[in-house]
Amino acid sequence: MTEVDIPKNPLSFLRAIFKTSRAVILAGRGLQEPTRRALVRDLQRVCANCRSAYERFLKQLAPLKASYSQPAALVKEVQRLASQPEYRQTFKPDKLCGDIDDLLTRLHSNLDPLKYSVGVTRIGKLREQLKAFQNYDLAFYQTFDSFAVEVSRLATRLEAAITEGEDRSRIRALRDQIRRKVEKLEADVSATLSEVLATHTQVQV
Repeated sequence: MTEVDIPKNPLSFLRAIFKTSRAVILAGRGLQEPTRRALVRDLQRVCANCRSAYERFLKQLAPLKASYSQPAALVKEVQRLASQPEYRQTFKPDKLCGDIDDLLTRLHSNLDPLKYSVGVTRIGKLREQLKAFQNYDLAFYQTFDSFAVEVSRLATRLEAAITEGEDRSRIRALRDQIRRKVEKLEADVSATLSEVLATHTQVQV
């Protein structure tokens, strides 16, 4: 049995799902029109769910980003991010794993392998990878929790540096480390949101 390559980043895997699903439905070979419309509705529902979650998540980052010039305020914003559940909840759209599984299953079962072998293969691989995650929803939570732990540790060090009156260069260095981690996560979420919007715009009933 061929070993399945499990993506390490659940967001990049989600982008691959949108990109592949969009390409398959737009190509449309072997899909009857009622079936195509049903698949488009399924995909649009997932798009709407992800769009709502990630637009909200990016908006929630605004107070933290606005505090970069004030290290003490930045510490409080990081602590708020790590302690309040709404950040974690919006990072993983509701019922995402089940909706994605249903979508991929429907796509795979409705594609004619003789007319669209490439699409069948690509969707099949995504289904195998989704199963290999074992718990795709949990992968999102683990990604966010890892991020929250990392920035919380940096915030603790930043708070100590402020309290102990350490050199400004040390405080700036800690602040910049937090900013880089936030910007990296923000870029990942923004890239996913862009893929969602592209799919929503291009794939219509």
